[in-house]
Amino acid sequence: MTGRLTPGFPDIYEIWVYLSGSPLLALILTLGAYQIGVIVYERAKRHPLANPVLIAIVLVAAAITLIDMPYPKYFEGAQFVHFLLGTATVSLAAPIYKGLSAMRGRILPLLAALVAGGVTSIASAVGLARLLGADSTIVGGFIAKSVTAPIAMGIAERIGASSGTGSFSQALAGAGVAGIQQHRALLSS
Repeated sequence: MTGRLTPGFPDIYEIWVYLSGSPLLALILTLGAYQIGVIVYERAKRHPLANPVLIAIVLVAAAITLIDMPYPKYFEGAQFVHFLLGTATVSLAAPIYKGLSAMRGRILPLLAALVAGGVTSIASAVGLARLLGADSTIVGGFIAKSVTAPIAMGIAERIGASSGTGSFSQALAGAGVAGIQQHRALLSS
């Protein structure tokens, strides 16, 4: 038996060897995991704990662990998504600029809240990670948890920490905040 499913098509093993050596596998894995996350999110009636990004991170981490793919090799293929995340983050500047007039006179309280919230978030995440005995690359990944995913990944890479931990903790924090907001909305209605 040759292992071919259909005459004229390549062997499954040949396809796997080609994909596992190509950055295409990481891209397909990333987009597929996110699509599964979106499906779960929709079926969970958009419950914040079914965050599609969080689900995708868990699925990708499990998959690259199972197939024994080193993270740097995975990131080679996922760089395209990383680039698009950065572009999407920059595009958020337009609505902020349009709403700038509404923020005039409130800039100092907003900046104070931003700094206090950021420092508290980072200190609590890093402190908890150290308390639980996490190693320095994991602790470093938590430093960037209070910013957007592409910025978190960039910060983590710069300080030599785990960029996956940075984006995972950022997504987890986002799911927690969304859950609290949904709970408050239900209590106030």
